[in-house]
Amino acid sequence: MSKIDGKTWTMEEVIAAANADPDGPSGWVTFTPDDTVPVSWNGLTWNFTRGREHKVPRCFYDVYMNSVMETRRAYQGAEEQLKARPATAHTVSYEGWAPQR
Repeated sequence: MSKIDGKTWTMEEVIAAANADPDGPSGWVTFTPDDTVPVSWNGLTWNFTRGREHKVPRCFYDVYMNSVMETRRAYQGAEEQLKARPATAHTVSYEGWAPQR
Protein backbone atom coordinates (compact mmCIF):
# COMPACT_ATOMS: atom_id res chain seq x y z
CA MET A 1 0.00 0.00 0.00
CA SER A 2 1.10 3.54 -0.66
CA LYS A 3 0.16 6.84 0.94
CA ILE A 4 -0.15 10.00 -1.15
CA ASP A 5 -2.08 13.19 -0.30
CA GLY A 6 -3.27 11.55 2.90
CA LYS A 7 -4.80 8.61 1.03
CA THR A 8 -3.41 5.11 1.19
CA TRP A 9 -3.34 3.51 -2.28
CA THR A 10 -3.38 -0.18 -3.12
CA MET A 11 -2.48 -1.61 -6.51
CA GLU A 12 -6.16 -2.43 -7.04
CA GLU A 13 -7.09 1.23 -6.54
CA VAL A 14 -4.41 2.41 -8.99
CA ILE A 15 -5.73 -0.05 -11.58
CA ALA A 16 -9.33 1.02 -10.87
CA ALA A 17 -8.34 4.69 -11.36
CA ALA A 18 -6.70 3.80 -14.70
CA ASN A 19 -9.81 1.89 -15.76
CA ALA A 20 -12.08 4.81 -14.80
CA ASP A 21 -10.38 7.13 -17.31
CA PRO A 22 -8.33 4.92 -19.69
CA ASP A 23 -7.26 7.78 -21.97
CA GLY A 24 -6.82 10.39 -19.24
CA PRO A 25 -3.81 11.43 -17.17
CA SER A 26 -4.17 8.43 -14.87
CA GLY A 27 -5.09 6.00 -17.65
CA TRP A 28 -3.26 3.18 -19.38
CA VAL A 29 -0.11 3.33 -21.50
CA THR A 30 1.07 0.55 -23.83
CA PHE A 31 4.79 0.44 -24.59
CA THR A 32 7.80 -1.87 -24.87
CA PRO A 33 10.63 -1.07 -22.42
CA ASP A 34 14.34 -1.28 -23.29
CA ASP A 35 15.29 -2.62 -19.85
CA THR A 36 14.19 -5.28 -17.41
CA VAL A 37 13.58 -3.32 -14.23
CA PRO A 38 11.19 -3.02 -11.32
CA VAL A 39 9.53 0.41 -11.28
CA SER A 40 8.09 1.79 -8.05
CA TRP A 41 5.58 4.56 -7.61
CA ASN A 42 4.76 5.60 -4.04
CA GLY A 43 5.74 2.19 -2.67
CA LEU A 44 3.88 0.13 -5.30
CA THR A 45 6.03 -1.84 -7.75
CA TRP A 46 5.43 -2.99 -11.33
CA ASN A 47 8.05 -5.19 -13.03
CA PHE A 48 8.96 -4.35 -16.63
CA THR A 49 10.54 -6.94 -18.91
CA ARG A 50 12.77 -5.84 -21.79
CA GLY A 51 11.29 -6.38 -25.25
CA ARG A 52 7.84 -7.35 -23.94
CA GLU A 53 4.86 -5.09 -24.55
CA HIS A 54 3.30 -3.84 -21.32
CA LYS A 55 0.02 -2.09 -20.62
CA VAL A 56 0.50 -0.18 -17.38
CA PRO A 57 -1.05 2.68 -15.43
CA ARG A 58 0.50 5.97 -16.59
CA CYS A 59 2.12 6.66 -13.19
CA PHE A 60 4.49 3.69 -13.65
CA TYR A 61 5.24 4.66 -17.27
CA ASP A 62 6.05 8.22 -16.18
CA VAL A 63 8.50 6.99 -13.52
CA TYR A 64 10.17 4.66 -16.04
CA MET A 65 10.52 7.36 -18.71
CA ASN A 66 11.84 9.87 -16.16
CA SER A 67 14.54 7.34 -15.22
CA VAL A 68 15.43 6.77 -18.89
CA MET A 69 15.72 10.51 -19.57
CA GLU A 70 17.83 11.19 -16.46
CA THR A 71 20.17 8.31 -17.35
CA ARG A 72 20.63 9.73 -20.86
CA ARG A 73 21.30 13.18 -19.41
CA ALA A 74 23.93 11.74 -17.05
CA TYR A 75 25.72 9.93 -19.89
CA GLN A 76 25.68 13.05 -22.06
CA GLY A 77 27.15 15.09 -19.22
CA ALA A 78 29.90 12.54 -18.68
CA GLU A 79 30.74 12.51 -22.41
CA GLU A 80 30.92 16.31 -22.48
CA GLN A 81 33.28 16.33 -19.50
CA LEU A 82 35.54 13.76 -21.14
CA LYS A 83 35.65 15.76 -24.38
CA ALA A 84 36.50 18.95 -22.49
CA ARG A 85 39.54 17.41 -20.75
CA PRO A 86 42.89 18.45 -22.19
CA ALA A 87 44.97 15.76 -23.86
CA THR A 88 47.64 14.35 -21.57
CA ALA A 89 51.31 14.46 -22.49
CA HIS A 90 51.85 10.89 -21.35
CA THR A 91 50.66 7.68 -22.91
CA VAL A 92 50.55 4.22 -21.44
CA SER A 93 52.79 1.61 -23.00
CA TYR A 94 51.46 -1.80 -23.90
CA GLU A 95 54.12 -3.36 -21.69
CA GLY A 96 53.03 -1.79 -18.45
CA TRP A 97 51.50 1.15 -16.70
CA ALA A 98 54.53 3.46 -16.85
CA PRO A 99 54.25 6.53 -19.06
CA GLN A 100 56.35 6.57 -22.22
CA ARG A 101 58.83 9.41 -22.75
